[in-house]
Amino acid sequence: MFDMKHTILLLLVLATLASASAAQAATYYVATTGNNSNTCAQAQNVATPKQTIAAGISCMAAGDTVQVRAGTYLGQTIKGIPSGSDSAY
Repeated sequence: MFDMKHTILLLLVLATLASASAAQAATYYVATTGNNSNTCAQAQNVATPKQTIAAGISCMAAGDTVQVRAGTYLGQTIKGIPSGSDSAY
């Protein structure tokens, strides 16, 4: 039988695991004023986005998000969009 101390410890461990899973998901930014030479790490900052949607998507893993800023994106072929969630690789 669990006492209060063990119950609190179990809840803390579960909360830590849940937050670690959520921390793995990333958001990447794309803007017509961006630069595809920016690394994927740089593209996680709204100030240093990728320039094309395809370049933003190439940074993604399951559970990640690409935020596409306003603008016109012409003639881009999008392939291989990751699916799933950050906990289901």
